[in-house]
Amino acid sequence: MTGQEILDRLSDSFKNDLQTLVNQGKVKGDGSLEEIPNAKDKKIISVDSFRFIVEVQRIDNIQTSNILKNLREIGGYSHKSAGVVDVFKYEDESIDYVTSPDGMHRILMALICGVKQIPVNIQDVHPIGATNQDIIDTEKRFFDDKNGRSAGITETDQMRSDKLSGKMTPKQKKLDETLEKVGINVGDIGAPKETAHYSYNTISELDKVVSNDKHPCYVDLEEFAASTNWMTNFIPKEGSAPRLHGGIAKTKSIIDNLGDPVVKSMFEKWFKSAGKDTYSYYQQEWWTAKVQHTRNMENTTLRLLVAFNQWYRTKFDGDNCISIDKISSLLEVMNTETKQFVDDCLVKNMLIDYAPVVKVEEEEEDFSFLDKEFDTQTV
Repeated sequence: MTGQEILDRLSDSFKNDLQTLVNQGKVKGDGSLEEIPNAKDKKIISVDSFRFIVEVQRIDNIQTSNILKNLREIGGYSHKSAGVVDVFKYEDESIDYVTSPDGMHRILMALICGVKQIPVNIQDVHPIGATNQDIIDTEKRFFDDKNGRSAGITETDQMRSDKLSGKMTPKQKKLDETLEKVGINVGDIGAPKETAHYSYNTISELDKVVSNDKHPCYVDLEEFAASTNWMTNFIPKEGSAPRLHGGIAKTKSIIDNLGDPVVKSMFEKWFKSAGKDTYSYYQQEWWTAKVQHTRNMENTTLRLLVAFNQWYRTKFDGDNCISIDKISSLLEVMNTETKQFVDDCLVKNMLIDYAPVVKVEEEEEDFSFLDKEFDTQTV
């Protein structure tokens, strides 16, 4: 793909923000900020000569916020800041372009700022006999080696690149296949975006749910698929996030395994309702914010459990439905602060310290849906 083709795919909001910066004079849009330093000793080519291989570059995860941030801070495209871009040429003389495994964001910024030429470093030349896979493998190897030493590539970017180039590890393959079966999309990973129940920009900690059956957040594949499908009844496609999604799946698994149909029905009502202490009473960010480092999903799961228990307790005259022994595997890996929070809520029956952003109307009490559950338990 050309840089312009990639640029055309970016969101309208990004383009509007960019145009605002140009109109305000904060970003120079008619060329670079300065001449190319030491140009006589550099190879210089047209920006239009660049192509990007989708199997190598992270085209579906372009950091538009970083582009805006860099342009705003620098004031436009700076050759001094951008340096030279690594490219691969082709021995076949009929191919009049170069491909770059590492320069996409800089080329996009150059196009935005009206820069016509860029200095490059010809990293290597693809021979005439090279197949498409040979070319992908060569450029991906360079991409991995260079970015593996940099903070610029995320785990999600790496997995996407590995999938598109056919280099996935067994662990990555298992996660990819599981997300596809469950109906979760993360770029080119998992289910197709058009048919997925939920679509995210990052894998985050989703591997905790599926990769290791000894992990405290692990959920059986069938349970994970069922809970994801169940979530669609209450949570819109854009109303979740990877760690929250995994936390809800684990929480539902714990509730279901209690074997109490009344608690199970109340858990569903907790999601459906809109009153005080219900799921919607809390902002989405609260579930996953300010959590224990590397234990976000575990922390989120515990918050879901104690929050549901608090609501349940108000409906059943002080009775708890969650006990410490049912969540011991989660608590074992948590710090003292989190353990104290759970103990306060489940043992001491203290209330969660949370103030909603907007006033919440009290809901009408209607528990007729439980009649069927009580009837089924009658001898």
